[in-house]
Amino acid sequence: MTKISIRNVLLAALSGLMLTASFAPVNLDWIAWISLIPLLISLEDKSLSDAFKIGLFVGLFHYLTLIYWIVNVLSRYGNINLILSLSALLLLSFYLAFYIALFALIVANFKNNRLSPFWGACIWVALEYARSYIMTGFPWCLLGYSQYSRLPLIQISDIAGVYGISFIIVLVNFALYNVASLMIKKKASTYAIGDKSEVKGYDHNKHNGHPLRVIGIDAIFTFFLVGCVLVYGYSRLKEKADNNVKGKELRVMIVQGNIDQSLKWDSDFQEETLSIYKKLSLESADFKPQLIIWPETALPFFFQDASHLSKEVFEVARITNANILFGSLYILQVLK
Repeated sequence: MTKISIRNVLLAALSGLMLTASFAPVNLDWIAWISLIPLLISLEDKSLSDAFKIGLFVGLFHYLTLIYWIVNVLSRYGNINLILSLSALLLLSFYLAFYIALFALIVANFKNNRLSPFWGACIWVALEYARSYIMTGFPWCLLGYSQYSRLPLIQISDIAGVYGISFIIVLVNFALYNVASLMIKKKASTYAIGDKSEVKGYDHNKHNGHPLRVIGIDAIFTFFLVGCVLVYGYSRLKEKADNNVKGKELRVMIVQGNIDQSLKWDSDFQEETLSIYKKLSLESADFKPQLIIWPETALPFFFQDASHLSKEVFEVARITNANILFGSLYILQVLK
């Protein structure tokens, strides 16, 4: 067993940052398919405690760079001071990183007993599922969500949900790691034999304790499964296109006032907020929309009160001769 080195920390940082880059706003979704490889490399010949620490490093690098925005949300809109907001981010990141640390520990435990890509993916998905439901759950940032723009791939979610997408991604990471690591060590062994020396720990019949034939079968199974998922996805998209019946056209206008959250709920800013939406809607009246859509929190007042502000909304509908879909506060019941 080797101790944690600077190389291991750098690999952990790389893996964590690659995971982050696969999500918005960076949106390098393809990088998710190789994001766990640095982690798997850093776990080679590591004790369980060191593997757990490396996994924790990966998780911290990932979540601190992915959900950093909650500091601004808590401090600006929750009126929580900056120190407490930063503490909340750190605590939440540690909690989420715990699941990646647990994943790393389990992988290291099976390292010498052949943890196949299939079981590696199962463990990752099981931990994602647990994270989504334990202690009310935190189902954000699941690996499968990174592929939201890959329509053929994500069609399988109608059967397996987002966890099915995560499963495929982790499966590919393991398969690529096993194949690439095998090729590198086999090449190193070939050079060593030419020098009449040996590569420590390398067995020409096994790799990381795994029979080479089985590694090949795992890789074939992985990419066959990916192929099946894509075939299913394209067939589903084609089926939907073939069955698509053209409906009646509707002229729709979407209005986004881009009101600052810190001002939206300020009672002194109510009339100006409505004025912005009214102006934008009337400026595009030449489009002759049949439906105008405002945001779900466009009106920061109780529309049902029939105040002068509510009458302004009706006025926009009258002038444009269009229906308006919007969100507003609503009193369901008054308790006495």
